[in-house]
Amino acid sequence: LTALGSGFAADEDVLITLVTGGKLGSLIIGSGTAGENGAFSFLGPKDRRGANLGLPANVPVGVHTVEASGTNGSLATAPFEFAATCK
Repeated sequence: LTALGSGFAADEDVLITLVTGGKLGSLIIGSGTAGENGAFSFLGPKDRRGANLGLPANVPVGVHTVEASGTNGSLATAPFEFAATCK
């Protein structure tokens, strides 16, 4: 999963959340820090060894929202479609 965002303050810490609604609700998928231009790129989530984990199996198929919220009050959202699960 790669999340990209802009419009944040320089060096602002950003929390990335998948908002699914229903029983699962919101799921924190990672965090990062915006660069000096206010943009960030996040690749993950990852395990302790740095391997990509993908999304948990209990994320339902459908359209959800990815939300990036900054410590200075910045907020960005984008639609996210989860099309299939892997076994």
